[in-house]
Amino acid sequence: MDDLFDVFEDKPGDYVSDEESAKPRPKKDKSKKRQANGDVKAKKQDLKPEDDDILPDAPAATNGVDHSVEENGRPEVKRQRIQDVPAAVVADSFETEQEREVAASAGLQATQDTGAVVLSHQVRHQVAIPPNYPYIPIAQHVPPEEPARVWPFTLDPFQQTAVHSIQREESVLVSAHTSAGKTVVAEYAIAQSLKKNQRVIYTSPIKALSNQKYREFAAEFGDVGLMTGDVTINPTATCLVMTTEILRSMLYRGSEIMRE
Repeated sequence: MDDLFDVFEDKPGDYVSDEESAKPRPKKDKSKKRQANGDVKAKKQDLKPEDDDILPDAPAATNGVDHSVEENGRPEVKRQRIQDVPAAVVADSFETEQEREVAASAGLQATQDTGAVVLSHQVRHQVAIPPNYPYIPIAQHVPPEEPARVWPFTLDPFQQTAVHSIQREESVLVSAHTSAGKTVVAEYAIAQSLKKNQRVIYTSPIKALSNQKYREFAAEFGDVGLMTGDVTINPTATCLVMTTEILRSMLYRGSEIMRE
């Protein structure tokens, strides 16, 4: 019982208020950490110069550019030397113009045919070859005595130039407007390849056009196959007609046809 009333006998100075108890305590100096052996770690400021490994100054990276100082104090930046790479040489370039009269046709209209229509053709031919390639100008080309294919009409200037390039076994890129006669150039390339027992791939952007060309080439060349996303006909034929998606898939997969 006496212990319960001892609280009233304490002096007022011994009382600790809540505010004083809530004051933050001073933080411990965490920099004085001890090592595994019990010694206190030294601060970075306390390290002596001889304790650190003094490394020699590394040369500044220049990235292949010479930075020299001019008289005015500004650095003079010199361009990095670029190795000279041999570029393709345009060995042959010319333009040809030709006009031809064609009989006018009214077509489905009720008007009568009057006079003739003059068609003008302009051809720009350019040849790019690698350096030191023995190139002979297309103007000096001599056509073979027995061409791979002939037509009952006269070829346009761009068709004739493209056919001569194919006869010389050169790569040809023909750019012309719609219904200009680019298929004629492709037909000659197919005929020449079949004559030399080589396989040919004819591509078209859509399936409907592939089906149409398959029927035309099958009637003309005979051994023709068709490969689309829906139909596959005679895939071992010498001439294959396919869409560009099928050709791209074959190139990615490395099919046997591409290896041939």
